[in-house]
Amino acid sequence: MANERVILDPAEVALPDRDELDLHAGPFQVREEGIDWGTAEIEAFMAQQQVGEAMIDYRLPNRTITIPLTLGASGSFDEARLLLQAKVSRINEEGGWLKREVPGGKHGFFDLVKATLKYGGSSWQAREGGFDPDVELVLEALPDFYGDVVTLGIHEGTGDLAWTEQIEGNLPGRVDLEIVDLSGWNQFALGWAFRCRNYSSAASGGWVFQAEALDLLGAAEEASIEGASGGKTVRYPSLGTDWTPILATLIGGVTYLTHVGVYDVWARVYTTSATLPWLRLVYDVGDLIAPAENEQVQIPQAGGFYLVNLGQVSIQPTGLGAHRWAAEIQGRGEEGGENVHVDRLWFLCADEGSGILKGSTITSSGTSQTGRDSFNQAAGALAGKIAEVGGTWSGAGDADDFVVVTE
Repeated sequence: MANERVILDPAEVALPDRDELDLHAGPFQVREEGIDWGTAEIEAFMAQQQVGEAMIDYRLPNRTITIPLTLGASGSFDEARLLLQAKVSRINEEGGWLKREVPGGKHGFFDLVKATLKYGGSSWQAREGGFDPDVELVLEALPDFYGDVVTLGIHEGTGDLAWTEQIEGNLPGRVDLEIVDLSGWNQFALGWAFRCRNYSSAASGGWVFQAEALDLLGAAEEASIEGASGGKTVRYPSLGTDWTPILATLIGGVTYLTHVGVYDVWARVYTTSATLPWLRLVYDVGDLIAPAENEQVQIPQAGGFYLVNLGQVSIQPTGLGAHRWAAEIQGRGEEGGENVHVDRLWFLCADEGSGILKGSTITSSGTSQTGRDSFNQAAGALAGKIAEVGGTWSGAGDADDFVVVTE
């Protein structure tokens, strides 16, 4: 395409140690047939998906970009060959980036995962001042392309933080989160998530809930405890050895949740029992008639709040009637009589974007040495004499408590 320009490892997105390589300048020239951007393969996949032939739900295949090149049409063929071979090798080792500029000044970026370089092999290369008119550079890239970085708003909060930002475009977005912690506490992990197509502004589709705002079951009761979110938890005072219902996810005991998609469920929990209790989550779309049972998890220790992962829930629309779903936290003890507190629940979107950033709990300390002396001193009391590490010695009690004896 006339005026189209392709740059490998552009400075806007590439790492600082990568040099740009313009495939339309110097000894490089893109041939007249132009670049194949691999759009046909992606369109074919999307057509298969629409008719139900795709085996994976909405995971586009990587894009294959084919660039026909002439090396050495102007400038040195050897220079072009070495530069391109080095770039291909680096892409295959560490990945890379591609910038596509089109008429009008618009541009987009691709993330590269693989590169293949094919030479024409004709006799033109062997001649003095030779060139190769039949080079083909094949690049494998992630299917979506993206534009320049857009800086969004600053959001501040205490504890959990959620906000809504609108990003232009109709392709999946990528987000860099910059976190500044002003709490003064040592933080060992940070959970994050974002939603797009499954976002809901309804309270029933929220991502964090106070346990006491949900439906307390059986002998569960509100309890005040230091360190709890809002000062309160839901406490079950005495668990059985069989699974005991503790808490259901009905807001106020009456309103069902309305999430759609896949979510990681986390709970902040506490126990004072020496024999540590177990928890699990069961859930179902609609009513809890035939719920799915997630893996059980044990509270790590007694006497402190801990975040435990209660597994994933996959909530798909029912198709008939109003959509709703429900879950239940259950607990059991090894001996019976154990207690458990549930403080807070989180639903982190697992099918659109989520993760946990962890920090190391291992600290290192410097090496310290105690001031010492080789006692290479004149005979007499040590107090008042100069120490080798600086300063002077002082006596402990009488001035002659420490005496240097020479032989």
